[in-house]
Amino acid sequence: MRSLTRDGAANAGNGELLDRFSHALKMPEWQTSGGFAESLDLARTIGTGSAVGQLLRWDGNPALKSMALHEFAADHPAEILQALQSESAVDPATRANLMARLDPAVPEQLAAIDQYLRDPLRTGEDASVFLKSFPLRSATTGNRLYSPAPAPYQMEQITAGDQAALSLVDKWVSDPALETMRPDLLALRQRLGEWVEQGK
Repeated sequence: MRSLTRDGAANAGNGELLDRFSHALKMPEWQTSGGFAESLDLARTIGTGSAVGQLLRWDGNPALKSMALHEFAADHPAEILQALQSESAVDPATRANLMARLDPAVPEQLAAIDQYLRDPLRTGEDASVFLKSFPLRSATTGNRLYSPAPAPYQMEQITAGDQAALSLVDKWVSDPALETMRPDLLALRQRLGEWVEQGK
């Protein structure tokens, strides 16, 4: 499989890679191997909403699934948003933490973040999970089977995201409709304020 992702004559298109990825996810006897764990990075390598959609629907090893989803979301926040908008059957806590991966410095993603928190169907528990994670930028590193080691965050991007997130949180704090979330919002505003000061 690795050779199919390399530049050159053997490189496969996304359609073929998605087919092979789907086949691997349907093989429970493979799921205890280290090679299988590394192979989940194929979703990040392909980098499309269709690839991560397969991961979102996969009912395999929860720890491996979470790692692969978060590595994908760190590298491809726009695509994870696309997938979350089209996949309704996503565990609420998983959805909350993946939404926290969006880049608040990107207007479309900032709007999606705002809409997510303001959704009248959003439970207080889900909102709290999100607010305690947002903006989520933890990242793992090390060798991967298909792609270079993850390194998704640059300092300039983090600084711009912190400033955009703080401006949004200021609006949330002053909104009476979000009063029930106020303790978590105030804690988030304090954390972001400290980060923005550190970034100056």
